Amino acid sequence: MSIPTQSDLPDIPCVILAGGKSRRFGSNKAFATLRGTRLIDVLIERIERQTSGPISINAIAESGFEKMGRKILPDRLPGSFGPLAGIHAAMHWAGKGGYSSVITTPVDTPILPARFVEKLVATGAPATAIFNDRVHAVHGIWPTSLEDVLAEAVTDGMRAARDWTAECEASLCEFRAEDGLDPFFNINTLEDMQMLENAQPVSPR
Repeated sequence: MSIPTQSDLPDIPCVILAGGKSRRFGSNKAFATLRGTRLIDVLIERIERQTSGPISINAIAESGFEKMGRKILPDRLPGSFGPLAGIHAAMHWAGKGGYSSVITTPVDTPILPARFVEKLVATGAPATAIFNDRVHAVHGIWPTSLEDVLAEAVTDGMRAARDWTAECEASLCEFRAEDGLDPFFNINTLEDMQMLENAQPVSPR
């Protein structure tokens, strides 16, 4: 089987949401190492294999990510509004770059599906991931034209990503287990990290 080249991949921007405070983890989990590689680097490598578009990081300024040579996208909405603010920042950045849609994924899901980008692009924006009947609302593809709609929804009190998927009538993009594992397994604690350490290598296939 031939290996896709960059020119064969979808040209779509992807944003890694890394603005969380990692309170349960005890430190910035994006820089924690899994099998010797930082979570942020694991995820970037997986996404680079799936898109020819730019990859940026949604995080506060001067949080350590600026040394990675990637565009850092601070939240644009005033206040602390969690992942919805990150999705909004992603929409704004991608729209300014001339893209009609953008993909988002949080930094704490290092075994992201190998066809994550491809399947979301094929489903079309807006769409969000679903696995085993569980919606993973932050993992999605969003029309950049909805930037103002999302900003208004957040200003009016929306906080849950699941509510946003309902508001924008996002389609569901179904994924299956990879190597017997939940491809959206997310790391919240050191115990989660150890569990994944013992499960399988996370290097991209």
